Amino acid sequence: MTTLKRFRSKIDVWLGCAILTGILVSGAITVGLLFQEGVAALAIIPLLATGLSVWLLLGTWYGVTETHLIVHCGPFRTAVPISSIRAIRPTRTVFSAPALSLDRLEVTHTGGALVISPADKAGFIGALKERREEWRAKVAR
Repeated sequence: MTTLKRFRSKIDVWLGCAILTGILVSGAITVGLLFQEGVAALAIIPLLATGLSVWLLLGTWYGVTETHLIVHCGPFRTAVPISSIRAIRPTRTVFSAPALSLDRLEVTHTGGALVISPADKAGFIGALKERREEWRAKVAR
């Protein structure tokens, strides 16, 4: 049975406000287009943008199972074997990442690196360390 410890992404106030503003603007554009004759079909474009923005805002989280770090960011998902993690360090990089805050962690693994922003960084790192020790104990048997 797979157990999952789930960690929400930290959300910076400025980024949350920017995303919510985008949601409101694209929602208003959608409504405006729906009531205009001949262009109502174009409402699908801002409607999709609104949906994606909501999905990213509400669907960005990180999970730790017995064997993997799982990263969910809206429709995007990544799984990294815990055994492949080499280092975790704090970063404030502004490069695009599945993170809703600039208070981030860079997770370096054998396949590269990913940047995330768990709200409970200490709990997240603790869960990874705990799972890594469990994994090592199972391999040693």
